[in-house]
Amino acid sequence: MRRALLAPLLLASLSLAGCVREKRPEGDTFPSLARSLFDTLEDEGALASAYVVDAETGAPLYAHREHVRLLPASTMKVVSTASVLSALGPDFRYQTPVALEGTQVDGLFLGDVVVEAQGDPSLGSWRFPETALACEQVADAMLARGIRQWRGQVRVRGTDEADFPFGPGWAWDDAAYAYSAAPTGFVFRENVVDLSLSREAGADCAQPPTVRLTPAFASLSAVVSVDMNAERANLACTRLRGGPGVRCVWRSPANQCPRTANVKLAVDEPQVLFSACVEEALLKRGVPRLPATLE
Repeated sequence: MRRALLAPLLLASLSLAGCVREKRPEGDTFPSLARSLFDTLEDEGALASAYVVDAETGAPLYAHREHVRLLPASTMKVVSTASVLSALGPDFRYQTPVALEGTQVDGLFLGDVVVEAQGDPSLGSWRFPETALACEQVADAMLARGIRQWRGQVRVRGTDEADFPFGPGWAWDDAAYAYSAAPTGFVFRENVVDLSLSREAGADCAQPPTVRLTPAFASLSAVVSVDMNAERANLACTRLRGGPGVRCVWRSPANQCPRTANVKLAVDEPQVLFSACVEEALLKRGVPRLPATLE
């Protein structure tokens, strides 16, 4: 919780510096103020880092543990948003180019659907109607070109397949949840899927629930167990070690026996999610993807 105080305290120190009219001592500079702040935070057990550069030249202005991996405090979104608005303006819109690379023979397209990653964090997000139908837009464009069948794959170009290990201070037990989704170069649906559990009315609480992922084409592996000895009902998930799936425990006290539970979970491979989304959108329009071989 202390990390959430980092941004407002830094901002306060910057704004207060402009309000004081008397001459400050020679050593009372921004680096010294920041150093004092970080010393105080770290003496209390917090782990903090900072890296400040000149917005025009990119020259480093200040650094403190800049290579330490940390989960950003929620208030840092204010700094990020202000920086983007200043640099790009309120009318800026991301453009994510999509191209067909291959040949078309009558209604058959032989090749790949290639997406150029541009870092759009809103692509496919349910929060923005203009990007929520990205897969449908790709499918409609292919249909308009007369494509009725295709053999190939969906590829995302311009993003590294980087590993995202958890650094000091990262909460491992939060890694499964949506707010811990990795900041990948290509983002789709905010790198999040929805897991829903349900029971029929009158069903035995000890029986395995019905598990449903949204969107339906998501392929996240989820192992769900039921705990009837819990004191209160909730749904908790953790990442499976050595794999991309999750293990969830649905705490269902016998005297309550909840019928539904929902949670948003992070995915590590948004490219796979987007590919399945495009394939489903095409299939709904009667454009199937043919097997890679004729066998």
